[in-house]
Amino acid sequence: MNKGAVLLIDDDEGLRVVLTHYFESEGYSVVSAKEGSEVSEKLTSHQLDVILLDLVLPDTEGTSLIPIIRQSTPAPIIVVSGKNDTTEKIICLELGADDYLT
Repeated sequence: MNKGAVLLIDDDEGLRVVLTHYFESEGYSVVSAKEGSEVSEKLTSHQLDVILLDLVLPDTEGTSLIPIIRQSTPAPIIVVSGKNDTTEKIICLELGADDYLT
């Protein structure tokens, strides 16, 4: 039974593999993107229920993707990052990220 679809945006292949395995074992389908340039296509070609977003990507900052994501879907955005900067957290919340996970 499919519980929903997760968009995983992260350049760390190991993390994508682990999270994909976890979510699929829990009944979710997973769509992944390793760069920001892949996100628009994923947003238009999939019905998404939640988005996991890394802030540091090879071709863009994750914060720049939040407005693009918001134009396409109201799905919750969970920011996954090793950054501890409080300013980054505030920016994400102001841009429309619903949750922040460190």
